[in-house]
Parts: sequence; C-alpha cells; structure tokens
Amino acid sequence: MRLAHRVAPLSFARPDGLADVQICAPSGMLPSPECPRTRWELFAAGTQPTQPDTQYQRIAIDLATGMRATEETPDNRRAEKLFRVLPPEYHDWMVAQGIAIAPPAAEARPGDSVALAKSTAPPLRLTSPAGHTAYQVHPGMPQSTQRLPVAGLAADGRLWAELRLVVDGEVITTAQDATRLDGWWLLSLGEHRFWLEGEAVAGAPTTRSGEALIQVDEFRSDQLTYGVEP
Repeated sequence: MRLAHRVAPLSFARPDGLADVQICAPSGMLPSPECPRTRWELFAAGTQPTQPDTQYQRIAIDLATGMRATEETPDNRRAEKLFRVLPPEYHDWMVAQGIAIAPPAAEARPGDSVALAKSTAPPLRLTSPAGHTAYQVHPGMPQSTQRLPVAGLAADGRLWAELRLVVDGEVITTAQDATRLDGWWLLSLGEHRFWLEGEAVAGAPTTRSGEALIQVDEFRSDQLTYGVEP
C-alpha cells in the first residue's frame, strides 16, 4: 500500500481502549495447543475472545472400527487423531476441501466392532475423470504434458486407513489416513477404466467406487467442434 502513495502516510495515534490479542486464526478464539495457525488482532477492550479454541480437537479413535474409542476399547486399538470439528452445515464444504470429519460415537457392543466398521464404512466416490468421455492425443504438444487429473473422496468425509487411485488395475497414487486423493495420469491410447479403492480401517475388506470408462484416440481434426455465431 505504501508504494501506491506519493508521500509517506501520516503517523497514526493509537486510541485508548484497544487490546492486542493473539487468536486462533481459523476460529477467532484464543489459541489452544491444537490450533494450527495464530495471528494478532486488535479488539476494543472488553470485546476480545476469552475462551480457548474448540474447533481443533484430539479425539481417541478405535483403530478396528474407525469410530470413537469407548471405555471398552483396549489400549492397543486406541489412537488420538486431530480433527477440525464444525457444525453439520459445514460438512459438505469440509468434504470438498479434504478436511476429515470426526466420526460419531461408537454404538457397538464389545465384540461387535468389526461388524460395525463393515456396515458403516462410508462409500467412495470417483470425482475425476467423468465416465464415458473421449480424449485425443494432440501431436503438437509434448506427450508428457498431456495428462488427466484423477481424483476421488470418501463421500461422508471420514478418514480412511488407505485410499488408492487405480487405472486399469494399476495403482497410480496412494495415501494413508486420508479423506480424498488426487493424482495425474498420462494419456494413453485406447479404452481405460478408473476407480478409487481402499480400506476404511486397517485389515478391513477393500471397498471400491464405481468405475469411469474413457476413450483416448489419435488426434483427428474432423472430430473437432467449433462454435458458430448465429
């Protein structure tokens, strides 16, 4: 901003009644040990936040179910994970941003945890590429730059033990403790099938998304479409 002014700005006399307070940037509350990012803000005295941040919480997870740990969960199946806890109306946004949604409290009885994990495992969704789409390899561009984005996610935003993006049976990228996965695939001539697969918890059966079928052909100018002005 200073470069936009021909002369230096006048000094600013700070009024009385202001408070400099360090806050948790995402929530505007006081920083907690879990807050990932802080900043300093000015407040009119008496209006500054007084409570520590509640958005970022460490939650004990049952590794066998992916649900919250209970009193019956043995220590060797417990693990603490950091979640950002927001109201349900923000969950669609969290899924789109790849922010893990904290699991609800477990409802299984001791001994039923594995069955619960199988029955409540969130479905996987392949978001790119779109199925039944045709592509062409252009001769005027380096082949190494002709790539297709490939992406998928857990539909309800829950963390999965492992996710994999697969093309024609070959894994192109993988991630652990993830809600979504993104990668790139180099265009190759022929018909190709894409899907997302993974395990909701370690040792669980593999779950697969629906497939996307695409076709990649040599470049043909007669198949191009052009906009025509009326």
